[in-house]
Amino acid sequence: MKMKMKMKIYLMLLINLCGLMLFSVQVEAARGIQIIGKTDKVINTPVINGKYRALIIGNNEYQDAEKLWSPLKTAVADAESVADTLKKYYGFHDITLLLNGKRRDIIKSINNIVKSSNSSDSVLIFYAGHGYLNQKTNEGYWIPIDAEGKDDSTYIRNSTIKSKLAVLSDKARHVLLISDSCFSGALLRQANRGINLDDKNKQYIEKVSKKKSVQVLAAGGLEFVDDDYKSSKHSPFTYYFLSQLNHNNQQYFTATELSGEVKRSVATNVSQIPENGVLYGAGHDGGEFVFKMVNFNKKIIPNVSKQPKNSQSDSGKLVLSSSPNQAKWYLDGDYMGKTPDQMDDIKIGKHLVEVRKKGFNVYQESIRIRHNKTITLSALLEKTAQSSINATLIMPPVQSSPALVVAQKMKLKNRPAGKYVLNIDAYPHQAKIRILNIKPVYKENLFLYPGRYHVEVSLPGYVKWKKWIYLLEFDKSVSVELKKHKIVKRVTERHEPIKKHKITKVWKNSATGLSFVKIPGGCFKMGSNRQEFGRRKDEKLHKVCVKSFYMGQFEVTNKQYQLFKPNHDSGFFNPKTTALVDFQRRGKFKKMFRYAKQVGEDLISNRTPDKSFDLNKPNQPVVNISMKNVADYLHWLREKTGKKVRIPTEAEWEYAARANDRAIWYWGNNKKNNCTYANVYDQTAEQQLAINLAVSPCRDNYVVSAPVGRFKPNDFGLYDMIGNVFEMTCSIYRFAYQGNEMKCVRSRMPHVVRGGSWDRPPMATRIAKRALVDTKTESYNLGLRLVVTE
Repeated sequence: MKMKMKMKIYLMLLINLCGLMLFSVQVEAARGIQIIGKTDKVINTPVINGKYRALIIGNNEYQDAEKLWSPLKTAVADAESVADTLKKYYGFHDITLLLNGKRRDIIKSINNIVKSSNSSDSVLIFYAGHGYLNQKTNEGYWIPIDAEGKDDSTYIRNSTIKSKLAVLSDKARHVLLISDSCFSGALLRQANRGINLDDKNKQYIEKVSKKKSVQVLAAGGLEFVDDDYKSSKHSPFTYYFLSQLNHNNQQYFTATELSGEVKRSVATNVSQIPENGVLYGAGHDGGEFVFKMVNFNKKIIPNVSKQPKNSQSDSGKLVLSSSPNQAKWYLDGDYMGKTPDQMDDIKIGKHLVEVRKKGFNVYQESIRIRHNKTITLSALLEKTAQSSINATLIMPPVQSSPALVVAQKMKLKNRPAGKYVLNIDAYPHQAKIRILNIKPVYKENLFLYPGRYHVEVSLPGYVKWKKWIYLLEFDKSVSVELKKHKIVKRVTERHEPIKKHKITKVWKNSATGLSFVKIPGGCFKMGSNRQEFGRRKDEKLHKVCVKSFYMGQFEVTNKQYQLFKPNHDSGFFNPKTTALVDFQRRGKFKKMFRYAKQVGEDLISNRTPDKSFDLNKPNQPVVNISMKNVADYLHWLREKTGKKVRIPTEAEWEYAARANDRAIWYWGNNKKNNCTYANVYDQTAEQQLAINLAVSPCRDNYVVSAPVGRFKPNDFGLYDMIGNVFEMTCSIYRFAYQGNEMKCVRSRMPHVVRGGSWDRPPMATRIAKRALVDTKTESYNLGLRLVVTE
């Protein structure tokens, strides 16, 4: 009997214990923490065999008694949709979904994912909720649902998030943080947002998969972001983020590619501008978070090669906006709607987009639609001059007589086969109109075959207008309003008389074949004055002083570099492949052009030959080396010579190039003398390469880089300081200098390169012209010159 009583007591205790355990689980669930599909499944990328984990946070139900933090509508739906998409398409089988998380819950969830991650894992953290920026301290915060008014001790600091990411990066291979909140760009204030977009191929995926990465994609910079977008139950950022994930047709793609597409879509359609970057203080080592689509072969993906040419699935997408908006837009002459607008399933090929609004000039742009690609177009409409007439080709000018109207209609009716009308409506009406790349003289209603035409409109006292116009299989009208020349009072700067420097000391090293000239120390004005042609805003004129140093008489040659690395090959230059890729890379990196691809096509003409030119001759400057290669070479030289060998600072380079002169080039201001002193893009190269760039009006008899020392030196006895190849400096690029021009820094930040190269027009070879390059870049026109300090 006693035994039965004991068994009953034990059973009751066990039931109570289970009840307590059940209660604790219910409390946890009430806080919104869910573990979705936690398994040991491994997703294989070309290199990593690891798990894909995610922590997804969505905060709607804010409980602030002071009502500073009002409830949101879409954050929970955003989080749930992101979790579902990652699980369904991308194999994330260890997903923690935290809905309406308190401060303790959020930090605890981050700690848990840190503990559970392994060295081969890829971890994604997504946050949707309120954000806050303290304007005085410039500190950003995530706002949990239990935040109390203005008490920032109840918030989660960005510095806390960054420190957690640093710890997480020690455990996992790749970390990607996506923050959909106001002021989320504050996460990147001390980060490098200069991620390069490399070619998308398997080699690149393998390369970046091996290295650690800590990346951030933020919904906004330092701005407010919208909540419910187009009644979609999603924020605009998450709306386009999910759209990219759900409509992807690549088996592998990187976080950088995803960020670029999301940024373009969001910035085009709403006022906020997302930001992306890497956190260098948190363990980033040049890698990339790589998404892999699971069941890739089962997903229906359009395949151009297997479909007929006229298939409707052979299409792309156009996203169109205008300033001002609510303008009518036309595709190939057909009315489509009002801006902002987007259109799917546009047939691949060339199309004409027109944007029209009363009181503004007609905006026209030719676009090329490619399979399954999105083109984003922003139309900036210019106000119509009161005295100018904006008439289409079909409708005659308002002032025309009835007889003239009939004559114009008859002329258009009797058009030659295969030709279309190009009309230039210029104001003032006395302006002279020329088409530079054809023989026929321009006249009104000129019939031309479809193609590209270089149009010039000029009038004394006005700024000349030049532009390449694309005439497709449609009549085209272009309105041009010339701007008057600004009358600028030229201020003559007073300079000290130019002191001709006598070369007194040259140091040569027989082991390496290098020779150096002593450059005396001194002070000079660095940068360019406001009247210099081609001047950019990052060339502010300011006084700089440098100490004496020895600088290489010549650029380092292939022969000299191959003493260090015998197998190095500087390669060949093919204008139809090498140049096109480089122009596209520069267009993306500098963000100077609307379409980098289109820029490349504009520069490479139909006359450009498919021919390679040798860059690997012994006395040509060494190229196709990165700054990492240069660092190894300098270490070898220091051991070989026993000297402090390095590349120059930006200030040392400009001081040595000027040689006590203030002219545009060290030989003066006349570009007709360019070919006597430098190897630049001249008539010789233009004749052989036919790249559409401005040409120096002379011949230097070299198509690509010349052997060093073939042109006249400057007054310091230095050869090829301008042209031949760009020369690296050890100074990082800052727009306003900020003293960095005098510092030699080892950093992954972009560095300044100087001097222009053999394929650059006159404006780009000025002494003051600054360019920048990523430390990993290897290019056909990037070399180096050395410095020795005492």
